[in-house]
Amino acid sequence: MCNRRLVRMIVIAFATVALASSASAQCFDPAKHFRGGLWKNWIFQLSPGQSALAAVQRIEAEINSARAAAGLPLLVFDPEEPVQISIFEEENPRGPDGANLPDRLPNQEMALVTFAELEGAYGGEVAVFLTDPLRSNASLTAKGVPGVTAVFERKISSKVEAGQSEMDTDWTATTDSDRIKFRARYPSDALAGRARFPGTAAYLSCNVAHLLDILYRTRPTETFQWFDRYQLAAVVDFARKDVEVTLKVNHHDPDVDQIFNDPANRPLALGEYDRSVRIERK
Repeated sequence: MCNRRLVRMIVIAFATVALASSASAQCFDPAKHFRGGLWKNWIFQLSPGQSALAAVQRIEAEINSARAAAGLPLLVFDPEEPVQISIFEEENPRGPDGANLPDRLPNQEMALVTFAELEGAYGGEVAVFLTDPLRSNASLTAKGVPGVTAVFERKISSKVEAGQSEMDTDWTATTDSDRIKFRARYPSDALAGRARFPGTAAYLSCNVAHLLDILYRTRPTETFQWFDRYQLAAVVDFARKDVEVTLKVNHHDPDVDQIFNDPANRPLALGEYDRSVRIERK
């Protein structure tokens, strides 16, 4: 099962050729459009400890209760799946109608996520949002995209010395009940790999390709399709003294708090993405 965990890291961090070639890059039905934007994105993945896994299982059981009542395929819990935080600044954010938002400023967002299989013939893996994301742009939330308005403080800086660059990004999101803090600092020679998605055929079609499906805890009976085009640099050597990644989560939901504060959690991967994202109703 350790190999399975590595595969999950690679699917999200590097996107396999098979996925790119099998996905269809169709032009989009406006009626299905849900959100989209241009993201500067960091994803930090953790291998969850037993306490975290128990909390993940409770959340998935809650989702399955709603899905069972609606006659939908259930999530299948897998203890080898990672948990992760996704942090991004979104330029040109669009809501379900595809129109410019009343608030034209960039959107900052933090999302807490895990992964699961769908049972039976439906199969396939979905990204499961463990709680609604924290978001700076309230007008995106007002258009129906799950999220909670938060106050963000963030720094994104890169300096170059003697031919080597160093990235330093520091984020804090605060609501009346929640506070999440994330920082990553690493030099360019700590980047273990670079990748691009999708492959040539999909890129030449509509520029983006289907990456995976997603499911929101607060909208458990709906599934959304994630279409993407990205460039990725991945940091995986957390033993280096010049690589610093810290995550502090204080969340009002005790299960979410338990997932990200289990002392047995272990870092798996950090990815830095530049991406164009389109999300559709399925």
